[in-house]
Amino acid sequence: MIIRPAELPDDAEIRVMAQAFVDLTPYGQWFPPQAINVEELLRRVRAQGMIYVAVDERGTCVGMIAGGLSEHLLMAGSFLEEAIWWVNPEARPSGCGKQLLVALEQWATTNGAVLCKMAAPSDSPVGMLLERQGYTRLETNYVKVLARPTNPAGITIHGVTDDDLQRAVRRERPERRRRGQADSTRSDG
Repeated sequence: MIIRPAELPDDAEIRVMAQAFVDLTPYGQWFPPQAINVEELLRRVRAQGMIYVAVDERGTCVGMIAGGLSEHLLMAGSFLEEAIWWVNPEARPSGCGKQLLVALEQWATTNGAVLCKMAAPSDSPVGMLLERQGYTRLETNYVKVLARPTNPAGITIHGVTDDDLQRAVRRERPERRRRGQADSTRSDG
């Protein structure tokens, strides 16, 4: 498995993984599909952060992590905030999720971050992985929808077809049943 910065030719595979992340995590329940513009997300991450991909021996992207730097409101200094961390179910046993996390942490440190903020569902395999990597559960976030986003004319998720999404969902479902984690919504690398 190779971990490397994402390149523009990777975007088709990144879009499919990003959409699978949105569809299979609570984000997909909170927002209508057209409100989450994957193209815009990738543009924003590239402007203020980094995207890494895990590439298997066939040259296929099987995992990704994306995050950006922000100034922390309570402390002097920047921090890294994860936007998406996804590993296709069949690649999770390889440990590439952890390798993706380490790569993004190293990039953030090199670029001045003093803190990394990752999100995970409570008591999930992802949270346990983060704790093993030195992360501490700091607080619980509460979310309230103030306004439902709408789909402004012309915003679409380019390059991701319904067939791509259905394939991503079919790949996810057998793994979740086999592992007995029907409520798990994140990869555990």
